[in-house]
Amino acid sequence: MKLLEATLRFSLKKGETYGKWKIKNHANVLYLDPNHYQLTMYGCKLSNKKKVAEKIHKGEYKTVCAWIECEEIHINPHLDYAPIVGKELRYNPKQQPYWVNEYGNEMDDENIHFIQTNGKQLNYIK
Repeated sequence: MKLLEATLRFSLKKGETYGKWKIKNHANVLYLDPNHYQLTMYGCKLSNKKKVAEKIHKGEYKTVCAWIECEEIHINPHLDYAPIVGKELRYNPKQQPYWVNEYGNEMDDENIHFIQTNGKQLNYIK
């Protein structure tokens, strides 16, 4: 399955959607278990509400503050997993209030050609 012009974020809302990828575009909202699906994203931008993330970093409650904007997202069942490529990409506002690469460098607002999931892990090729 392929979705165009979609956003991706990790759902931390308590309940049925907790711990799932949330993918949303103009026509769809999907919640996918990272243990059952691999996502491949193209034409991406790393978005972050910096002020909200800084509050979370200082100890306030988590709320939605980061997502990935994608031109295209391919959804593959776990049986079709592709080999993992690229470098690690992370986001956890309790640790750092911005997107970071494998070296800990800030990546907010970066344009990324390719991002792939491996469970909850993100890997990218700029």
